[in-house]
Amino acid sequence: MVAHESWAVAALKVIAIAFHPWVFRSAVLVLVLVLLSRRAYRLAWWAAITMTAGSVLGFVLKQVVARARPSFDTPTATAPGFSFPSGHALNSAVAVLVFLLVILPGLPGTSARVAAWVVGGLIVL
Repeated sequence: MVAHESWAVAALKVIAIAFHPWVFRSAVLVLVLVLLSRRAYRLAWWAAITMTAGSVLGFVLKQVVARARPSFDTPTATAPGFSFPSGHALNSAVAVLVFLLVILPGLPGTSARVAAWVVGGLIVL
């Protein structure tokens, strides 16, 4: 059981913080600021609107589906609100796709593009 392994709980907490939805939202905000500084206004607006829409969609779906969070005898963590869709999964997927669609045109060659997709997929996974 993970609850009895303090190193496993600590590792999972670090992963949960590193991949928290606000980390991805903040990363996209930085991307938007970089795009604005490079005068890529349409791309910056697209990235900001896409990330915002994904976050709002996740919140709305949680309210519509209203799936209760599972309960465990010895929980290692708790969270408020409903459990579906996962905020971690949804926001990471949206942010990774925003980054991929922004950087892919500038990557040289097919192997770099494939590597970017693989890394993006692993981040979401």
